[in-house]
Amino acid sequence: MAKIVLASGSPRRQELLRRMGITEFDIRVPEVEEYYPDHLSPEEIVKFISREKSDAAARLCGDDELVITADTMVFLDERRLGKPRDEAQALEMLTALAGRKHTVCTGVTVRRGAKICTAAQHTDVYFRPATERELRAYIRTGEPMDKAGAYGVQGKGALLAGAEGRVQSVEEKEDGFYLTVLYDNGLCCTAGPLRGVRVAQDERVHEGASLAVPFEAGESAQVSLCVRRGEAYVPVSEWLR
Repeated sequence: MAKIVLASGSPRRQELLRRMGITEFDIRVPEVEEYYPDHLSPEEIVKFISREKSDAAARLCGDDELVITADTMVFLDERRLGKPRDEAQALEMLTALAGRKHTVCTGVTVRRGAKICTAAQHTDVYFRPATERELRAYIRTGEPMDKAGAYGVQGKGALLAGAEGRVQSVEEKEDGFYLTVLYDNGLCCTAGPLRGVRVAQDERVHEGASLAVPFEAGESAQVSLCVRRGEAYVPVSEWLR
């Protein structure tokens, strides 16, 4: 079996390999200046950069070694969000992402000698609305500072994300309203009782952890339901009458 070389210093990519049962691999990190032509789409950008990293890593590896390189970027509309340079920029990024959908693109290149394969995948991620206090508490954990988009969904940043779906039905009972929600991942559940919530059938909703500040000691995460209004999501609590 060919020796596997992960050409990345990312602890997250190392963890992914181990989760796949690949525990024996070398780590060699090439020096690469990340640039790309202006006309490329998000998926083309991450494929281009992962290929550039692969070309650089090939100079550190033998033809009989299997070399893996990757690149991940976060895109909000047409804006690329890289790693924040400081806490102020991390807050700016997270504030822009809160209550909205963004896209995470990853490009991967695998090569062995002259054989090269490059592919890309994208995922839409939905962030629930969050207060500045929550975002600052998350930033203080240090997790956002080395990550594109200023968050790590595999860590504490998962508490900023949630699931999106559509209201299938609204039923009014004595103790309040009950919503039946079909989520985009195929799951279906009922939320309620929600007193006075003005949510109609077929409206888009978003569910995630929050309301408390789950990033600070002594605080616990709760589940909140938000309703889509235009391009933003508004907490259901703001729609109580």
